[in-house]
Amino acid sequence: MKKVFRIIPVILAAAAVLITAAGCSARSRSDSYTASYSAGMKEAGAYAVEEAAYEYEADESFENYESGMFNAPAPETPAEMQEQDTGTVPAAQDRKLIKNASMEVETENFDQLDAAIENRTKAAGGYIESRQVNGSSIYDGAAGRRYASYTIRIPAEKIDGFIEDITGRANVLSQSSYVEDVTLQYVDTASRITSLETQRDRLLEMLDSAETVEDMITIESELANVRYELERYASMLRMYDNRITYATLNISVSEVKKLTDTAEPVTVGERIRKGISNSFVNVVEGVGNFFIGLIICLPYLILLLLVGVLVWLIVRACRRAAGKRKIKKTVNKAEKKTKTDPEEKNT
Repeated sequence: MKKVFRIIPVILAAAAVLITAAGCSARSRSDSYTASYSAGMKEAGAYAVEEAAYEYEADESFENYESGMFNAPAPETPAEMQEQDTGTVPAAQDRKLIKNASMEVETENFDQLDAAIENRTKAAGGYIESRQVNGSSIYDGAAGRRYASYTIRIPAEKIDGFIEDITGRANVLSQSSYVEDVTLQYVDTASRITSLETQRDRLLEMLDSAETVEDMITIESELANVRYELERYASMLRMYDNRITYATLNISVSEVKKLTDTAEPVTVGERIRKGISNSFVNVVEGVGNFFIGLIICLPYLILLLLVGVLVWLIVRACRRAAGKRKIKKTVNKAEKKTKTDPEEKNT
């Protein structure tokens, strides 16, 4: 019995040694995987998975209405460009610029200008993103007029020629343009895509060498996040490419019978002449609109006239009937009085 009690401590000590050895082995393998995974994340640039800590707004605009709206020299390179991860500053010709312009025009031939805008857009290699036409033609006798608005995408290098062509076909009331510099955002997005692609490849290599199910689940979860971010940044880059390649032009067109004189009068006589001319045109247009409206409302006026005549006839007939009743009543009263007077005399 004493021998049994002496063997029990020896068995317990041996079990403790085996358990400790197994725990150290498992910990060593886990630490080895963790170190390998951390090194892989650092090498691939794990910062790309997280959201950027800043949003750089590079919205520099300029206007040039005299000659070539987009021919002005590009703005100076910001000092922040020198702090990019690439270590290089993009040259002036490599700047990523988004060109935008807008025009307000009027025309005496709406249909011709509408067709010209569509044809010139196709000839320039662009496309009409949206088109909206309202109203009816002033030459059809309508009191209103037609208006149209276009959103056109034109290759950036052809936008100046397209605007000059439209200017020669219509009377320009207002015109503006601006350029948005997205070089920093573009470079940052491209660098993030490169980092994410490197990280994805590294995760795929680690997935192939994973030994346990837990390791595979962890890597696949991280790989899904990287793929999501990669697709998001790739979509953003495609959007930048489209806006950079195709400039955006907004055109507002109105139909008129007489074009507006956009030249400012210099002398008092010119101002008086212009004012009298505009007043005469407004009076003629107002009288014309009045008669047009009168003709349009003529059926309603005829109907109202017929109703008025019918009411007048009814009222007249009622008055005549009432007059006849009154006369008859008076005659009856007179006859009755005539009959009663002889009887009184006889009595």
